[in-house]
Amino acid sequence: MSITYTVDKFVNDPDDSTKKIVGLRCTNSTGAVFIVDKKITIADGKTDESYVQDAYTAALTEINEWSAVNAVEGKVFNPSDNSLSDS
Repeated sequence: MSITYTVDKFVNDPDDSTKKIVGLRCTNSTGAVFIVDKKITIADGKTDESYVQDAYTAALTEINEWSAVNAVEGKVFNPSDNSLSDS
C-alpha cells in the first residue's frame, strides 16, 4: 500500500529554542490519514529537507505500525475463495 508524506508542520518549538517541530501527514491509498510530529534538533547549515528526513526517520516505527493496522482497509473480500484483493 502506498503512502504519501506531506509536511504538516514546520515550526521552531516555542518551548525549546534548540528544536524544530516537524509534522508529517501520512495518507495511504484508501485515504486514511496519520499525523505524527517530531522534535528535531536545530543545527547551523541544516537544510529543510534534512529536518524532514530526520522527522521521517524518527517516526518510521509509528508510521509502519499505523500502516500495518490499516493494510486490510479498502480491500475487497471474496467469500467464495476466502481472499482479499485490491479491486
